[in-house]
Amino acid sequence: MNTAYLLLETAKRLKHQLNTALSKEDTTAQQWAVLEALDRLNNEADPITAARIADAIDSDRQTTAAVVLRLADKGWLNRTPSPADKRAVALALTAAGKAKVTALKAVAGRTLTTFLQPLPDAAQHQLAAGLTKLLEENHD
Repeated sequence: MNTAYLLLETAKRLKHQLNTALSKEDTTAQQWAVLEALDRLNNEADPITAARIADAIDSDRQTTAAVVLRLADKGWLNRTPSPADKRAVALALTAAGKAKVTALKAVAGRTLTTFLQPLPDAAQHQLAAGLTKLLEENHD
């Protein structure tokens, strides 16, 4: 079977299982990606905007902006005028958002553990190392 097809089909099935698990936490994989990126970028000096998050998660800006609005409506992030650019909106996780990120990381971890269970531990580590190498060598 074609390796490209196998990678795409595997990613699709993992995303489906992750979305199913995340739905029990009132979120989607796309919303989790935005929250996780916001958490990861939080230590940087520059204000975090929807555009920066879109770039970080390789999503289009309109979709990311819509997800940001939904997350703000849920009370998981704050939107304030950016001090650096009055046209931009700075984003920050609320206390509830930080707690949600922690919970979602646990959900994602359990989902991945279940998904990878058919592989022995050594094969799981080899897979992770191989995927990491591919990502590092094939960035834009």
